[in-house]
Amino acid sequence: MDDNRQLIENEDNRNTLRSIANLFENNAAKRDLKDSKFEEVIKQIVYRKSAYYYDLFLVAYDEICNYTFNNYEEFERHIEKQRKNKYPSRLLKFYESSNNEEPRDDTIKYALEVYNYQTVMLDKLKFSSLRRNTNDNNGFDNILGLLNSDNVLFDIFLSHRYIYKFYNLVIYYALTVYYGFTVYVDWIYDKEIDRKDVTRATCDMLIKRMRQSKTFIFFNINKLNTTNWMSWEVGYFRGFKADAISILDLNGYCKGNTNVEVMSTEYQMTYHKSSNDIIVNGDSAHSIKDWVKKRR
Repeated sequence: MDDNRQLIENEDNRNTLRSIANLFENNAAKRDLKDSKFEEVIKQIVYRKSAYYYDLFLVAYDEICNYTFNNYEEFERHIEKQRKNKYPSRLLKFYESSNNEEPRDDTIKYALEVYNYQTVMLDKLKFSSLRRNTNDNNGFDNILGLLNSDNVLFDIFLSHRYIYKFYNLVIYYALTVYYGFTVYVDWIYDKEIDRKDVTRATCDMLIKRMRQSKTFIFFNINKLNTTNWMSWEVGYFRGFKADAISILDLNGYCKGNTNVEVMSTEYQMTYHKSSNDIIVNGDSAHSIKDWVKKRR
């Protein structure tokens, strides 16, 4: 894809996260789960003036997650190795095309901060929210014990495209911390799942988690096609709980879209600035809290 076109599309999609950032400013959060440092970094990223540096952040963050860099020195060594490659990566192209080192380096440091916060934050969030939502949990003092329990229950199964991981991370955080939901995301709860490798074990695990979930929310951003996994998930969930499916549409994803997920449900979730809330539109309008509660 042409880099200029990518910048425009990412700038459009950044509005998705600006909506979520409003929740950080104006809504009450579960204070024991709130991470002010993480929120501050997110706001620094989504409100940056330059579309170029926002795009660099997304590419750098994905690379950091894939290679698990812990500091800027490790990232720089990675860049040096890439310079020796015959074919430069997309990350290197963006990194090298910046003629201003200070905002470029700040952008990389933001990506590292998010990754480092994420590592600690997710362990806390997933255990606290799952324990709160699981019956007879007194005997479990670790996440593995809870996940293997027959009584485990998720409020939401979040069907998403792994690229870009950053968007999914922020959505998960907002739904968990600001709405108090227990949200299943495969790469957060079942890290051993490899979606690139289609196996019976992966399918069985996803089926198990969907069966343990009260609702199904489909989230994608504009210009990204639906994956085979996402289409399969929405089709499977519709087979046993069709009235509990909704599309989280924060930037016009559903408009003119005739993909299977849009055709599978009448419910669409949109952010309403006036109420600073995610509203579910269908036969009538409800707050996401009420919509999920009614399907318990």
